[in-house]
Amino acid sequence: QYHCGRLPDDSEGLQALLIAPSDLEEKWKGPYVKRSELLDPWGNEYQYFSEGVYNPGSFDLISYGADGQEGGEEDNADIVND
Repeated sequence: QYHCGRLPDDSEGLQALLIAPSDLEEKWKGPYVKRSELLDPWGNEYQYFSEGVYNPGSFDLISYGADGQEGGEEDNADIVND
């Protein structure tokens, strides 16, 4: 956010941490993470929402758990940055 002046939007998703969005190529100083860091412990991509439901005014980052599906219990439960 500090280099580019904004967080990634939903269409860019977390890939904006690996590859410069076309409108920010001059400001972007990444990559900011390794590709492997965009995967949860089960090897599924984290879900990123620029306008958070759990974090209004900020973003949500969600792992859908072991099954990679929304909802669930125990190992399949969603994990959110709330």
